[in-house]
Amino acid sequence: MKWFRNITFLGIIISLVLTNFSFSQDNLQGYNYQENILMDSIENMGADFIELDIHCSGKYKDEFISKEEIVLLGEELGEKLGILEDITGEIIEKEGFIQYNAKNSTEDLIDITISSYRLKNKDEGETTIFVNLVKREKNGQINDIMENTQDIFAQYGIQAEITTCIVGGFKGKLDRSDINKKIIKAIKRVNGVIVDNYDEENLVSITAYTPIFKNYIYSGNKKMNYNLAIRYNEYEDKTCVWIGTPIITISY
Repeated sequence: MKWFRNITFLGIIISLVLTNFSFSQDNLQGYNYQENILMDSIENMGADFIELDIHCSGKYKDEFISKEEIVLLGEELGEKLGILEDITGEIIEKEGFIQYNAKNSTEDLIDITISSYRLKNKDEGETTIFVNLVKREKNGQINDIMENTQDIFAQYGIQAEITTCIVGGFKGKLDRSDINKKIIKAIKRVNGVIVDNYDEENLVSITAYTPIFKNYIYSGNKKMNYNLAIRYNEYEDKTCVWIGTPIITISY
């Protein structure tokens, strides 16, 4: 059913604003601080904690690389992240495109993706590294993991672009009045200003700007760094909430 389908980062952004984004790298704050603010937002809404999701990405090379080099790079990253012995990797290969995917099998997930593509009729290309970290323990220490991941990216000369998202949930289906109250409460909690919103039958997504976070992206000429989405899942009879900074990059 349409309310159960995944809405990806690209799709929701197109639906929301139909504009281009650019990252500001000024005054990046500690990720433990961001985690605490997002956790406070979830708890203040009265939702139960489900997971913390951290997404790190950056350009590795301005060129298309071979499958062998991608596999070696993936294994090297797995070793640096301490999951080499616990990962299952796979290769997706098409003309001018290669992608390596690997993830561990523990409760706290670490997912590595390396994508390389060649521009049509050119020798130019690009190779990008993505690392996704998922913590399902509310009191789990994420700051050390984040610093380690950032250091690993730096070893390759990459300044990682990082997004953080907390996922929570409510039992049953909230009515629209309750949803609106919780959204207003969450935005006020961070002294936020709503930039845009997306609304359909069982999904509401709000983008806002808060001065609490120094990192932000642009929607047109407007700053934004706080993204909140609420969706009802009839199969689990649960209303889920996602709160991310500077934006939600996972499916919801």
